Amino acid sequence: MAQALRQRWRRLTPPDRKNGNKARDLTRQQQHSTASPAATSAQPRNWTRTLAPYREPSHTRSVLEIAITFLPFAGLWALAWTTIHLGYWQLSLLPSLVAAGLLVQLPITLCAAALGVWLFYVQHQFAETYWAEEGEWSLNEAALRGSSHYDLPGVLRWFTANIGMHHIHHLSSRIPFYRLSRVLRDFPELKGVSRLTLRQSLGCVRLALWDETQRRLISFREARSSKAPNS
Repeated sequence: MAQALRQRWRRLTPPDRKNGNKARDLTRQQQHSTASPAATSAQPRNWTRTLAPYREPSHTRSVLEIAITFLPFAGLWALAWTTIHLGYWQLSLLPSLVAAGLLVQLPITLCAAALGVWLFYVQHQFAETYWAEEGEWSLNEAALRGSSHYDLPGVLRWFTANIGMHHIHHLSSRIPFYRLSRVLRDFPELKGVSRLTLRQSLGCVRLALWDETQRRLISFREARSSKAPNS
């Protein structure tokens, strides 16, 4: 299986920004199949090299993302100024109120901070994460298995800029957020690695202890239960 994956990785055609070719132009001699997480994580260094072509940003997409954020505010300001300039100051109240609501910083900051803390927590604190002693620890292995694939619904993926695909981000942090989903499409082997659904993530709150025997995070209740027969 590992040999087959290596053959597939060598056939990857890097994305060509000039002619619009996509990185999924992959020549497969075998039938399309999804590798198990164990087989995928066996060659983390190869994954790092394979994902390198996705790092180059798209200037057009970058400008578009900035415009999506800026243009609504600019449009509201222009509408308010125009109504006042034309003497219809009453009409300016509506866009002004909308703009004021969008620019209330404290609630936005608090919500964003809370969401950021939660995302950071579940992306690294899940049951099947990767912990190892100094002599056994591997940077690439920790990047792939020590970070979760937080499989969120489409709307939440958009709002969080695909940061739920955190294992890919750790493998190659320079990949722009709008290319992370393409990596999963091109390499479905990565979809099941450290996958965590929204419902499953709620159970991560109770995980607090690392069990060296099971090689996983457990809760205090699980720790007490495992010691009960011996006490």
